[in-house]
Amino acid sequence: RDLLRPTYGTTLGCYSGAGGQVWNGEKWVSVTKADITAKLTNKELQILLCTDAASEGLNLQAASALINYDLPWNPSKVEQRIGRIDRIGQQQLVLPIRNLFLKDSVDMRVYQALRERCGLFVHFVGKMQPVLALARDALRKPKEAPTFIKALNDAADRVNADEALANTFIESGAEKLPKIEPPVTRQDFETALEWLEQCGGPVRAKKAKGQARWRLSGLGRKSVEITVDRETLERDESVAPLTAGSELVQRLVEQLGLPSRLPLVVGEHHAGAFRCCEARWINPDGAVVVTSAQHLQQLIEAWDGTPPSPTLLVAAQEAAGKAVRHRVEQMKRAAQFAEETNLRSQLEAARTRLLRELGRTLRCVGSGELNTLLEKQVEKETSSVDRYHRALDLLGGYPTWPADLLEGIAAFVTPLSAHDRQARVALPAPLDAAINDPRWSARNPGC
Repeated sequence: RDLLRPTYGTTLGCYSGAGGQVWNGEKWVSVTKADITAKLTNKELQILLCTDAASEGLNLQAASALINYDLPWNPSKVEQRIGRIDRIGQQQLVLPIRNLFLKDSVDMRVYQALRERCGLFVHFVGKMQPVLALARDALRKPKEAPTFIKALNDAADRVNADEALANTFIESGAEKLPKIEPPVTRQDFETALEWLEQCGGPVRAKKAKGQARWRLSGLGRKSVEITVDRETLERDESVAPLTAGSELVQRLVEQLGLPSRLPLVVGEHHAGAFRCCEARWINPDGAVVVTSAQHLQQLIEAWDGTPPSPTLLVAAQEAAGKAVRHRVEQMKRAAQFAEETNLRSQLEAARTRLLRELGRTLRCVGSGELNTLLEKQVEKETSSVDRYHRALDLLGGYPTWPADLLEGIAAFVTPLSAHDRQARVALPAPLDAAINDPRWSARNPGC
């Protein structure tokens, strides 16, 4: 810390456990773990120097790079470190990860092998866990490192050739969702609480001095501490979050109600998990849909205090009610369509997997038409071993074999030795795994 202080001044922080320290320009000041996270988020820290304690329990998605100046014996811990910054809330599209090694050291050779053969630091390495164990042994026993590195490369080859593992750990790109502007923001809630604090009445709000939390009273026998601040929620689990649509907000709405003279109506409808609300502001020439809390504030500020006519009030209420019912029905239909589409996709994937593994196993049995081979296997099968009967049931009878699938089956089986083919027929683990694929449950979603 003393070496870094003159260079980086107040931009430097240190973390080594439950809390940390920050240089304030004159001395090191002890801070909590939540303070470290908040200062990093608010860009009050540009560099955070950590011990291995930061590998877990610290959310650092505000950081934009990671430098490993000491790499642990267990490579899985490196993935944990990366997970501290590569998490929900990370804004950077690319996260630089830099690792410092002594040139030509055992550590450098082992981690280089892991990066090249296992994709460490690049993508999910779940199927490579056995290989990571060998890497740990190599790092702990540097004299035997060459032997372990060779074993590591051999193990990586076996893992990459294992079709069952390849199907278990499938990567997919993250779906980019459209950015949606929320109708109510955290600041809107803060503003509403400030108004509530000034108004007085049956429900009272009082902000804690110097803190981002409020005490609400008048909603029940006991007062409730609330906040819209993320760091406060992480620091104190007794504080309740104030979010749109929550039970707490519903109780607030019921207790406060709407002023009778206000030219505002709210339509609400829910069916099961689907709920929709719509607010409409009544002008002399008709009603407009309120799009956000800020929009509502602008309408209130421009209002001259004239109450709405009963006719316009009833018409706006009916229109809002009809709109929310229609929207809920749309959401239900869209959700049902998405669910049915996903179920069909799961079944199709399970069917493709079963066809592939069944075809490979049958081709290991012998040459000829696959359905003929399948029929013979079904006839030979006993009641205690019924995998081929079950495969037929799942496929809905003897299947049609697409040409591209037949080519893939031939390409897989042709290089196999006679011993490998016999082993696959005697103990067809990949076929059994395809038959027991949990995606088949999509045929009966309730099961």
